[in-house]
Amino acid sequence: MRECYRVKHGVLRNGLRFYTQHDKSSSNEIATIAVKVGSLNDPEDKRGLSHLLEHIICAETKILNSNDTLVFFERRMGGHDDNFGITTSMEITTYGPSCLIKKKHNRELLSLFAEMIKNPVLTRVVTKTEKAAVHQEAFFRGRDIVEEEIHTFLYEILFPSTSALHYPIDGCMSHIKTATIKDLKKHAEKYYTPENIFVVYLGPKYTEVSKIVSQLFSDWKPSRERKLRKRVLKNEKFKPLDKSSCNTRLHKGIKQSHMCIGIPISSSSSDDSTALEVLAKILSARLFRKLRYDNLRWDQGVYRASVWVEQTYLHGLFIFHIATLDKQFVADSRKIFKEECERLAGQLISRQEIETWVGFLHDEYKDSFINTPSSLVDMIIDAVVSGDTDLEKLHAKGEKLLSFQTRAGRNKLRDIALKYLNGHSATVIIEPDPD
Repeated sequence: MRECYRVKHGVLRNGLRFYTQHDKSSSNEIATIAVKVGSLNDPEDKRGLSHLLEHIICAETKILNSNDTLVFFERRMGGHDDNFGITTSMEITTYGPSCLIKKKHNRELLSLFAEMIKNPVLTRVVTKTEKAAVHQEAFFRGRDIVEEEIHTFLYEILFPSTSALHYPIDGCMSHIKTATIKDLKKHAEKYYTPENIFVVYLGPKYTEVSKIVSQLFSDWKPSRERKLRKRVLKNEKFKPLDKSSCNTRLHKGIKQSHMCIGIPISSSSSDDSTALEVLAKILSARLFRKLRYDNLRWDQGVYRASVWVEQTYLHGLFIFHIATLDKQFVADSRKIFKEECERLAGQLISRQEIETWVGFLHDEYKDSFINTPSSLVDMIIDAVVSGDTDLEKLHAKGEKLLSFQTRAGRNKLRDIALKYLNGHSATVIIEPDPD
């Protein structure tokens, strides 16, 4: 990778890291504060606490009440969901816009978010309001959407109820309802500390970013319990399933049957991650052809045959999802998926497929560094959370992708497919409820 596109990084004396890439061609900027906390860090009896805390932190400050804060956001990022990069995932919580915005607005937002996370205001009224909002969001974006429900269903089957992975990011609504301000304060004190936070700031020169970040955060003292800030949850080694399973549930108000298949893979810190990403693209393309273009029946076939990889520092899953109007076609699709996985594990991928998908992924990777800062922000965050704090793996990903175009690289992909995709899987199916 050319040096001018590489992302630079630095660290303050209190442990807070920052990442930056200079873009002299644009006067716009994007800055995101990332806190290494998500649903995986929720206490067992308070599932959803990280997400609830994100809601409450963004509601008001010591200076701005809830309405003034909302007006502040609307002027700089639009209405909710327009350009908001305020999110909670399994392992990270972010605060910032979702794309480039005016320099003035970006810096005002960064200053406000810095104040919010350093000095969170936790009040009884706001807590009640945001609990209700999280409750509605859990259905609006999750449980009333069958694609999200089947995803949650898959995780419920694969992971025991004692695991944080068993639960959606929104958590358990009964836990959310009973969460107290004391619970929220304790969670904030544990995870909202400078050594557990990093800033991704794209646009200005490194020296300018360093100065801005230092002004906002250098006065923030590190936690007294620094050791606890590392990983609360240890990385688990890849473990294949002992047997395959299939579970079905009914859903009212739908016409199609949905199927989701999950295969355990390594965590995000694994060296196999890039190869698995390539395999997912190739398998999705193959299944799209077989399940859509080879189908001639009016009531069968699919619109999409999506395959993707989900990984955190704790787990990894290779996932396949389809929806179809014919129940029998679900069984046929499951069989074809297994056959194509076995084919990946037993045969070299064709040169055409490799050139197509490695070429696409490599172009997409390069474009993130040159033309798509919002994608680069996401890539940096994913890399840091997976342990690549110096971004060495991220900067080398382009060369790794190209290495798969050689015969040795194609052999490597076959070996990785054999390692992960040739064993057992978990299948979940959601069918229309006839009642």
